[in-house]
Amino acid sequence: MRVITFTVGTILLTASLLPGSAGAERDGRFGIVCPWGEIGQTGVCWDRCGGGATALGDWPRTEKKDDVYDWEAAEDELISQHRAEGLIPAPIISYTPGWASSAPDEAGGRDRYPPRDYADYAEILAQYAFRFRGRVPTWEIWNEPNIGFFNGTIPQYADLLKIGSIGAHQGDPAAHVVFGGTAGVDTWFIRRCYEHGARPYFDIMAVHPYQWGKTFDDDWFIFKLKSLRTLMDEFGDTNKTIWLNELGWTSDGSPESEAIQARLLVQCYVTALSLPHLGVTKVFWFAVKDWGGPGHGLYREDSSKKPAWYAMQTMISELAHRPYIGGHSSGAARIHAFGGRENEPNNVLVVWASGLEPVSVELPTGSVRGTAFDIIGGEMDIQTDEGRLRLEARPAPVYLHLPADAVNELIEPPPDRSFPSPSDLPRRPLVAATVYPQDATARPFLVPGVRTELIAHIFNGTGDDGEANLRFALGDNLDTDTVSVRAKFNEVTEATVRLRPPRGAKQGLVPLHVSGEVAGQSLPAYDLPVRIASGPVIEFYGNSHLERSLYYQEGSTGCAESIRFGDAWTYKVPVLEPGSARVAMLVGSHQAQRWSVAWSQDGDTWEPLYSGRSNLAWHAAPTEDLREGDLYLKIEGNDQQVREVVVTFGQ
Repeated sequence: MRVITFTVGTILLTASLLPGSAGAERDGRFGIVCPWGEIGQTGVCWDRCGGGATALGDWPRTEKKDDVYDWEAAEDELISQHRAEGLIPAPIISYTPGWASSAPDEAGGRDRYPPRDYADYAEILAQYAFRFRGRVPTWEIWNEPNIGFFNGTIPQYADLLKIGSIGAHQGDPAAHVVFGGTAGVDTWFIRRCYEHGARPYFDIMAVHPYQWGKTFDDDWFIFKLKSLRTLMDEFGDTNKTIWLNELGWTSDGSPESEAIQARLLVQCYVTALSLPHLGVTKVFWFAVKDWGGPGHGLYREDSSKKPAWYAMQTMISELAHRPYIGGHSSGAARIHAFGGRENEPNNVLVVWASGLEPVSVELPTGSVRGTAFDIIGGEMDIQTDEGRLRLEARPAPVYLHLPADAVNELIEPPPDRSFPSPSDLPRRPLVAATVYPQDATARPFLVPGVRTELIAHIFNGTGDDGEANLRFALGDNLDTDTVSVRAKFNEVTEATVRLRPPRGAKQGLVPLHVSGEVAGQSLPAYDLPVRIASGPVIEFYGNSHLERSLYYQEGSTGCAESIRFGDAWTYKVPVLEPGSARVAMLVGSHQAQRWSVAWSQDGDTWEPLYSGRSNLAWHAAPTEDLREGDLYLKIEGNDQQVREVVVTFGQ
């Protein structure tokens, strides 16, 4: 039995999470990534740290050897940086120390692989949460696990999330767990984690909705976050909030690029603050400082402050503790209204042109007079004529202070939806079970009439050894299996699940219902989609670890969220069963440009599979007379995109 012995050391429990200096107005909606001197003067409240960037949350730095902990750097960072600047730390616990890594011996980037034994991850979460209880309120489970920062599969991340959550609960039952912030708003990846039963094991969803270029596409931004909210609601997470815990724009060192960075910062934050009805509660700018050259920082490499630093300070001063009360549609202008606060009854309108050209704006404000301030707090002249306020909106936002009566007639309130505090959510479970697919495929598959064995990982964090009694029910009375194994406390127990759908079972996705109890505690039930197929299946997603490590062959491409895009690249998959195979792809091209997919067995002679001019959609076709060896799939087109590939043999 693995027994966690907490290293107590010197623990300073504090009555307040914000004892630091700076004296700026603090509002929990505003955050930064990584601490730095004087950043507290902007008024930012939260600080995302760890994950290899800082000591607090850096697992390899804290536990260089198994069960040997060095807390000095983390404690020093908490006191000299977070507390000194009045910041609430929100650490990411990653990456994996060399001694714990599951990476193959020859692999590079060993710290990006999940641990060999997930109980080691539970233990480091428990140690961190216990040591910093009362001082650190949240723990994030890895960074951007949907791309190359996590060299593991989706069920492996779901397992890590569950087991890490249990460890955090053991160390500090009051601590909250943050889903590992995904690169982009990757609803594809997040959906798969939900399907693997991740829902009860985290309190806060996190995503990184980066954009590039000189303009902020707020329509895209809102659409992506609406899609995330819809997905969360679909899986019953109607009460959980969303953090945008990493986003930002870079500058190249020129005054022009630094000015663009400053106004994009304000546009992005203000738009995010307009989404309380979607549960968006915090925004974190990446990053606090440039390191190694011009970049995303609010400070330059020499620690001097960029315009974005002053824009952040002004924005927080203007909007801190002002609730979002609605927006106003005015063509190419963006207008967002924030309510009054104590001793400041006036409302604040934030106005900018959505493009790069100025836009004339007229607001029917009546005879009231207001004041206006630019992006760094300089007072501006505004004109009121015949009951209308007139100004030329430019890309750089302007803050207008107007009486509430003048604003109320202008705005459309946001939808009425509120979210509880994470502290009011149900307590996270202390037991978990995750079903893994066969090796080298992303989803479990079953062949009618054939008994198949799947592996389930069971984790018991209850405090005592006990029995795990689990039930697996396939579809609508297609098959069931029960598993009873001894589950030791704080150890990962493997169990074998045996299923055989009847001959003639309809092919396609069916739910595998997972339920039961572990050591006397109920396992949160969930439905895992499995594929019923005529033969063995290779299935993988764009930009997944399976794709990158096993099937991506060659070409010039990029990756974004769970998608691969480019002009030409090739996959190579092994022929699992000679004869014929059905190749299905969720494939298309940006703006419905031309794309094509061809297949080959020697990599030289190609046969067309399918082609078209369309956005992402499912396409399928057979390949005939396959012999033993490999099947090559060549993708070509103008910004062609692939999100999912399913190759079924024996068709």
